Amino acid sequence: MKKCNVNGLVEEIALYIMTASHERLQQMTRYSIAECFNINECRLSTVFREVTNTKLSEYMEREKMFRARVMLLNEQFPTIEELSTGMGIAKVNHFRKKFRRTFSVPPGKYKKHVRTHPTGRILTNWETDNRGNQP
Repeated sequence: MKKCNVNGLVEEIALYIMTASHERLQQMTRYSIAECFNINECRLSTVFREVTNTKLSEYMEREKMFRARVMLLNEQFPTIEELSTGMGIAKVNHFRKKFRRTFSVPPGKYKKHVRTHPTGRILTNWETDNRGNQP
């Protein structure tokens, strides 16, 4: 595959993941993505990592956690336990660990902070690292 074709493929895959419905994202696997794009799943992982410097599984996990954050802030689920179940994660402690890994703060503390600081919000390490040189 040529470099430009690889970049285009990875952009398509990223868009596919970002625009997937909540239900489809929960069911999405490396195999299902590879099948959709007619590429070997090992090659898919290699190409994705080469272009993005991120594992495909980490990218999908981050997308799930970003959606969980939106659901948390929109109060689509009354409790963290229900949010965890709604995200397809049976064990709430596992969900908290994933959320904290993504946003550097547990979900309950994140929600409380946003409620008490409506004009500001916690910036995650990932967000501050990827903001660029904005004035």
